Amino acid sequence: MKRALLIISLIFSLSIIASPQGTWTQKDSLPAVARGYGIGFSIGNYGYAGLGYNSGTTYNDFWRFDPSTNSWAIMDSFPGKARICPATFVIGHKAYVVTGVDGGINSLNECWVYDAITNKWTRKNDFPGPARGYDVGFAIGNKGFIGMGEDYKTTTLQHIIRIYGNTIRLRIAG
Repeated sequence: MKRALLIISLIFSLSIIASPQGTWTQKDSLPAVARGYGIGFSIGNYGYAGLGYNSGTTYNDFWRFDPSTNSWAIMDSFPGKARICPATFVIGHKAYVVTGVDGGINSLNECWVYDAITNKWTRKNDFPGPARGYDVGFAIGNKGFIGMGEDYKTTTLQHIIRIYGNTIRLRIAG
């Protein structure tokens, strides 16, 4: 629930940014349909947001926010199935979008990589663990991790997956 609220806050409007002094400054709102359950991350000096759900529609659009110009730009749309609640992490200039739940509430195990330099998406090998959504992702150094989540219909999962560059290996936690 906390993750969903955080994502809703980011995607619904990345309209308020905290400054180092602890004050908040109004910024331009996302010029697209408001939604929740999407993705958000940063690469370099930009914020990225996309995917998500609102009023029966699951989205695959993808946006970049430039704080230096206080503006949004539409980027290359996510080419996989539109989805909610995938795990994401960033290594260098690439963002990984892994798993998620499609509009028909089917859990997914696809793995996609967004290259911020080329503005292109590439499909990678599918996630090797059970398909899931509502999971978490993070990177430490040049290794990405996916963990926990639900298969949306029956099971809460505890698997932790470590991704080595282009190679995905399953590690079971506790």
